[in-house]
Parts: sequence; C-alpha cells; structure tokens
Amino acid sequence: MNTLSPRAIMALSAMSALAACATPYEQCISQAGSELRQQERQIQQTQANINRGYAVHTQSVPYTVAKECVNEDKQVYRCDEVRYHTEQTPVPIDIATETRKLSRLTKGLDALRRETQDWEHSCRAKYPEG
Repeated sequence: MNTLSPRAIMALSAMSALAACATPYEQCISQAGSELRQQERQIQQTQANINRGYAVHTQSVPYTVAKECVNEDKQVYRCDEVRYHTEQTPVPIDIATETRKLSRLTKGLDALRRETQDWEHSCRAKYPEG
C-alpha cells in the first residue's frame, strides 16, 4: 500500500495552487506530459527496487508531543500536538517480476513520448499565444 508522505502532500498542494494560476496553454502542456512523467517515475522506482533488491514502503506515522498552553484567564493546561514522522520499511520483491514490469514500462515509453509530443503540438495549435 502506498501512502503519501507529508512532503509529497505539500508538493501536490503547491502544484495544485500553481495549476490554478496557470494559463490554459500551461495547463494543456502539463496535462499532456502527466502520463509520461508518471511512467518515468514508475520506471525509476522499479529500477531502484531491482538495484536494491527490495522495495521501500513509506508511511507517515503520528506521534504526540505534550505541550502546555495558556488560556485567556492565564491558566496553564495541557494541549497535545500531533506531529508526523516518515518511516520507511523494506518490502521483499520478486526480482524476476520487477524485471518484467520494468521491461513492459520501458517498451511503452517511446510510444508514450510520441503521444505526449503530439498532444503538446495540439496545445500549441490550440493556444498559439502560449
């Protein structure tokens, strides 16, 4: 099971905020390349798993920090704060299966690059002002 780390969540939030400010052309180009970027990330991750000999499961684990707060009457009370740290755990993999997966991902990469280029050209035609 893949969970997003707090850093990944922040990055996605930032990208979402930036996408809201992007021009239609920029949104079109970004969308055109999203599947290619995803497949390239999968290739990198699969290759890293093969090189290591295992996959890495990353998860955010909550922990509580005891704090003291002061209310408007100047009374001190305990107000715990939940924070998160990232844990990475090795996960066994079948190298042969991962190698087949890498081969399948790599074979489709050239066709996906061509599709992405075609889509980017259509974005330029649709939004010539950029």
